[in-house]
Amino acid sequence: MTDLTFHRTLVEPFYLHFLAANIAREPADQARSVLALFKRTLPEYSTTLLQEMLASAWRRAKVAAWVIAAQRRAALVPEVCRRLLAQPSHVEHFCIALARVNDERPRGALLSYLGACADGTLHMGAWDESVDPDWALAAIEVTGSPAGSRKTAGEEAWQRFLVRQNEGLRRCFVQRLPLARALLRDTLRLLEEHFG
Repeated sequence: MTDLTFHRTLVEPFYLHFLAANIAREPADQARSVLALFKRTLPEYSTTLLQEMLASAWRRAKVAAWVIAAQRRAALVPEVCRRLLAQPSHVEHFCIALARVNDERPRGALLSYLGACADGTLHMGAWDESVDPDWALAAIEVTGSPAGSRKTAGEEAWQRFLVRQNEGLRRCFVQRLPLARALLRDTLRLLEEHFG
């Protein structure tokens, strides 16, 4: 990406609000204001720009995932699914986008991510705070579970992940899951309210 002039208007005003779904915890007036500005900028994000942003630095990738979530850009789901596994650190923005698009492709990618967390292939050692299996499981739960199979697979992968953690870290991730569920629910509600 050689032209980064868009960063000041299309990334900078939003990325801190979207980081870890901070916007869902902000005062309602502030969240409304940020989302109104975001909504006005949505026409400026072309598919090409979003693809470049997803492949770029984390700030741009976070905002791109939120654009995909806000507009339910299903055509970009394969790219988000690839990024989920290719850039597996701090992926809550990818989980939000996939939960919002909500079709079979995201469930498969989320299960793959959760399974890779469970198997330890996405992180080093017993503890890596940068992986987000809690967000992946919360998104799997939101996207539904045809015939119960997906939810069961997600829960099984979640349990395998927890077994790999020592007791103190296990408690930490167990405590994070309700927050991830609540933040994802609140974030999806905000997106629905503001973007339909």
